[in-house]
Amino acid sequence: MPINPALAHLEDRLLGRIPLVIGATGHRDLRTQDAGAVRVIGVTHYSSSAYDDLLVAMRDPRVQAVQIPYNPGQRAVESKVLPMAADLGLGVIVMRPFGEGALLTSRVPAAALKPLAAFGIRTWPQALLKWILSDPRCHVAIPATSSVEHLQVNASAGDPPWLGPDERAYIAQLAGHSS
Repeated sequence: MPINPALAHLEDRLLGRIPLVIGATGHRDLRTQDAGAVRVIGVTHYSSSAYDDLLVAMRDPRVQAVQIPYNPGQRAVESKVLPMAADLGLGVIVMRPFGEGALLTSRVPAAALKPLAAFGIRTWPQALLKWILSDPRCHVAIPATSSVEHLQVNASAGDPPWLGPDERAYIAQLAGHSS
């Protein structure tokens, strides 16, 4: 049975606790990676309580990517998961860039975003996405949206220039979280 979309959580579990995520052309059998049917094997978890297990799973030589929650309000991955991903050369997929919507509930005034205009930031969601993608250890963010307009605005956050540490600290402060 084909796996669609390309990222799918398998019923199989690495170490019994960490879901495997694969990009595939249609096979669930991990042995097909060598045959070219599976392009990327990754691990994921949404809870910081499982990060020790996630760190063990990331060391598996079959693993090439990790998917983690990361945003200015959810930064537990900064201490161990992101450094290890960088050391191992793993791709990093960021889920929950808006904190499951929690970071979008308070309105950030347009005037507060003006200092970020040089970075192409016009909206608060763009600021949050640019905050994530400006971390060189993060390769892609996957915000959920059903709006084509939001998709287009969000996508522009993936263009340079990237934020420096001061701009990232400013966005974290706007989000109500210190760096």
